[in-house]
Amino acid sequence: KYIIQMSNSTERPSKEERVTDISGRIQRTDEEKVRTWRRLDFIIENGDANHPYVKKWLSMPWMAKIRSDPNFYTWRNLTGLSKEMTESYSAFKQIKRLLKLIRQHRTLEEEDLVFFDICSGKGVLSTLLSFMFPKCQIYMLDKNGKMNNDHLLSQPNVHFEKLNVKDPKFKAYVAEKAKTGFSILLGIHLCGFLSEVLLDLYNTIEEAQVVVLSPCCFNSKRLHLLEEARLTSWAPYNLWTRELFTLVASNRKEAFADANMQSDKNNYIVSIKESVIPTSDSSTLKAELPAHIVGDPSYEAPEEVVSTQDQQKM
Repeated sequence: KYIIQMSNSTERPSKEERVTDISGRIQRTDEEKVRTWRRLDFIIENGDANHPYVKKWLSMPWMAKIRSDPNFYTWRNLTGLSKEMTESYSAFKQIKRLLKLIRQHRTLEEEDLVFFDICSGKGVLSTLLSFMFPKCQIYMLDKNGKMNNDHLLSQPNVHFEKLNVKDPKFKAYVAEKAKTGFSILLGIHLCGFLSEVLLDLYNTIEEAQVVVLSPCCFNSKRLHLLEEARLTSWAPYNLWTRELFTLVASNRKEAFADANMQSDKNNYIVSIKESVIPTSDSSTLKAELPAHIVGDPSYEAPEEVVSTQDQQKM
């Protein structure tokens, strides 16, 4: 149940008297939207605010706007909001670091930035980016067109497009919009083949200059990963990250984990196109894997795993 801060006015309409929309849902006034407690308020009051990334969110000067703007009414009550806040700030950290590396070699203005939030959901990451980079353009892409995205009315630099990754128009849309600026592809907790879709976009769209991917689960039909995990006692998730890492065409790539993300699926794969940074710079993103993602270059998969993988290709 949500706590409602009641007005002293005796003129407040009853539930039965309030206006409803065509689906029968109650239409609250702007005043009611601001006065109604939402998940964000419970996060602030009940301790989640102590998480370092949530604390970063709450310390921002624009948080007052999110809390008071009626357009953010449903955003403030998003299921798993605190987790989404940690994931989005974690991604922002990676983006900020990559932009710093790039700016050591070329001029890159904020208004040049174009972000693609793939399978965005309600767009917590897009919301964060819209405030942190108010001059950039952000494209939220998701197949769910029924979400209440009223908050976008208050974010003029964020654009939502209902697109399924399986739709041929999906790649064409990204490719066309990527021509409008310095394009950065984002995928946070992409499940299964969606991680591969993101990397394919990055590899094949010339204007896609940077990718930031945090993979999630993988299809259980990938028997070679399960078999290798059984034989080596390595975590299947880390083996999946390693496999995705090999799909990145650019040699300027890196994989690592962020322990502050509120999830056990906290690996990242990031990459910058080699055309962005001069080849003379050999220190930036050296295509090395950390030990927890099987970084031993001399490692060879057990023979049983190789045979399993071959069978899947047949």
